[in-house]
Amino acid sequence: MRVSATSFAVACTIGALTGTQAAPIGAVERVTFVDQVASRIPGTPDSWHVNFHGYVTVPAHSTPDPFLLTTLQVFAKTDEEKATLKERYGWFAVSGVEDAQLPVTIPASPSKAVTLPTKTDNTGLFDAAVNVSITGPTDKHGAITFKSQTLGQDQVGGMAYLVEPEGVSIISDIDDTIKITEVLDKVKVLKHTFLQPFEAVYGMPKLYTDLQTKLSALNKRPAFHYLSRSPWTLFGGLKDFTTAAGFPAGQFILRNLSLKDRSFFDFLVGGSSFKVDRIRDHISLFPNRTLIMIGDSGELDPESYGVIAREKPQLVSCIAIRAIQGQDAAVEKTKNSPERYQIAFDGVPKDKWFTFTDASKINVDEMAAGKCGPPAL
Repeated sequence: MRVSATSFAVACTIGALTGTQAAPIGAVERVTFVDQVASRIPGTPDSWHVNFHGYVTVPAHSTPDPFLLTTLQVFAKTDEEKATLKERYGWFAVSGVEDAQLPVTIPASPSKAVTLPTKTDNTGLFDAAVNVSITGPTDKHGAITFKSQTLGQDQVGGMAYLVEPEGVSIISDIDDTIKITEVLDKVKVLKHTFLQPFEAVYGMPKLYTDLQTKLSALNKRPAFHYLSRSPWTLFGGLKDFTTAAGFPAGQFILRNLSLKDRSFFDFLVGGSSFKVDRIRDHISLFPNRTLIMIGDSGELDPESYGVIAREKPQLVSCIAIRAIQGQDAAVEKTKNSPERYQIAFDGVPKDKWFTFTDASKINVDEMAAGKCGPPAL
């Protein structure tokens, strides 16, 4: 059975469309616009290539992955944790709406509206780009906003950041780079994801806001891109987190939700090429923008960024890797070993990357100026 715009199905595994059944009668559709970017069309004064990426969903009719939910309910000890679990589990308990086509209102455009050229697939995903004239004002972050015109839809997100052809793009991982997740401990991953308030890594909001300020002062047109292997269903929560923590606004690049029969943890550890592929996509859109890439040693950020640095050495200004600590000493010894970094950054000049444990020790002035020195001791 396939899911259509008038006949809905539900997800039967956490965050995955694995089975189908009828959705509740009168279920309210939600359209999630994952915040994206727009690139200027060369030779035009006000034309932009605007990217739209997101999902049309309805609430699931039954509980996805009851075993996982039962496990999480055991972990949830306080009333606050139980309320957080109810909210966040609901982010995953959705079913995609197929064959939906979205008319979108864009206040900053003279045309005021466009219809996305593609329909949603069987997971509810839409991914389209439209050339749009932008003459109206952007918000304080240099973004345009848009809204679905479909009546009765709830909406999450709806922004595209206008990114100039030249400037500096900061590519940032999320888990254990800017948000505490403790990816080496599966139980803690579950608790941080479903039960506990999202918490910023110490010093990272200030590092990013200082970097934005310094780059702007140098007229380097900074743009932030939050790149994570996390599922798109976390987008709303992650956006609220980055805003509340004081991180610069920016694009979110998250994984599409098509896990089929894979478990939550298989999803978290899978997709080893995802970040490399998405950074290549960014470079294809912005071939003249310089890259600062910031990540951590918990997963594959060193290896992923090393690939890009070897492929496009002229674009990479600096790579900064946060060495994780306090999760699993034995695993961390390997994750933070010189041998690992030597392999990951083979062929990458030593003055193009460094590791750090305390963001406050990083010399932001040097990083903004195009240098990549190690942090102060």
